[in-house]
Amino acid sequence: MGEGDPHIHVEVKVVRGEAAVRTMLASTFGLVGDLPSVVTTGCGVRVPYAMTSPRPDRVTCLACREHARAEHLRFADEIERIGSLPGSPVTPPRPGRPRRGTANSRSGSRPAPGAEEKRWHGARTRGYAPPPISPPPLPRSPMSSTTKMHADELDIDTELVSGLVADQFPQWGELPVTRVDSAGTDNAMYRLGDDMVVRLPRLPGGGHQVDYEHRWLPRLAPHLPLAVPEPLAKGEPGRGYALPWGVYGWLDGDNAYDSPITELTDTAVELGRFVAALRAVDATGAPASYRAGPLHVCDDDTRPAIRDLGADGILDATRAIALIDEALRLPHWDRAPVWLHADLLPGNLLTANGRLTAVIDFGCLGAGDPAADTLPAWTLFSGDSRRLFREATEVDEATWERGRAWALRWAVGAVHYYRGGKNPVLTAVGIRAIEEALAGD
Repeated sequence: MGEGDPHIHVEVKVVRGEAAVRTMLASTFGLVGDLPSVVTTGCGVRVPYAMTSPRPDRVTCLACREHARAEHLRFADEIERIGSLPGSPVTPPRPGRPRRGTANSRSGSRPAPGAEEKRWHGARTRGYAPPPISPPPLPRSPMSSTTKMHADELDIDTELVSGLVADQFPQWGELPVTRVDSAGTDNAMYRLGDDMVVRLPRLPGGGHQVDYEHRWLPRLAPHLPLAVPEPLAKGEPGRGYALPWGVYGWLDGDNAYDSPITELTDTAVELGRFVAALRAVDATGAPASYRAGPLHVCDDDTRPAIRDLGADGILDATRAIALIDEALRLPHWDRAPVWLHADLLPGNLLTANGRLTAVIDFGCLGAGDPAADTLPAWTLFSGDSRRLFREATEVDEATWERGRAWALRWAVGAVHYYRGGKNPVLTAVGIRAIEEALAGD
């Protein structure tokens, strides 16, 4: 690598596809197409990147970062480009770190001592040293509760929430109301005092989620080995807001996207046991979960999305369609429907000190095929931790393979809809799930 060579390889033991890196650069920084320069990332792939700045600049490779976080490495890969290129059309913004919380997140995480130095560990360049400034910390989930991702989202703000609480629950009317940043797509969250959180559906059809949580969570919680939200009060429509809404107890912790789990093997067992315990609760009278039916129900939407993502180089469309076809030939779930969380994504898992502490957001709660609750196998786990999770869930081979297809189907839908900056968090999680599901292990 010669002086001024733009290819600086930050060595890290992660493997990501070039399509994933391209997608993350496009969705987060708007870098698309055949740009006149390339960089080599920690993934070991060459990625288009251009800039006009005459000084060294830095962009975090979000695809690498996601894999590194999932494997619990305490640093981020960095993409570096030295110098300028005549005619380079794009100047990417430096990534920021907006404050990110969850419906149950009390504070943000901080880098461990020495973490900033570790970010540069393994860099191998000739004639170049890291800049004296510290590299940026891992970005937090860059979405707020009021960022709109859907055309039909309802208008929700702090003034509305304060008014609803004061009108309907005057005993809490003097408590401060603070918006909680979230990458969630279905609910807006607002902190109420120190010990409560208000959740309001974002979409016109979301009122049933509040009803489900308030009816069923108190019945399910005693049977579950992890903490879950405690419904405290259910609000009614008012002040121009047309849906029911809920007040819940606050659970301490940060979500597993922002504060990655470091005890993967323990978490795999604990989360698998949670899934098995939930499945074992009597589901008589339970509503049907919309993610728990046969795969063919979603086939008409999934295949066009696969073709679109394949055309954009994000996935191997032939392999993805083959996996779906194989799953459709598997035996269907022919027993009684069982309880499912149906949305066990990293953003719905709370952590403290690197350990799993709670499961939140039961808006997709319902009964159906247990395959849908194997989703963490491909969004969170790999290798030994995936094997331990599978053992703890106690699902059969056909259910596991249907679960792989469900993970692919969810991920394809998420990436297809939320890419382009609409929701970088779910895009990143979806890309990981696509690659893990197609890897076949």
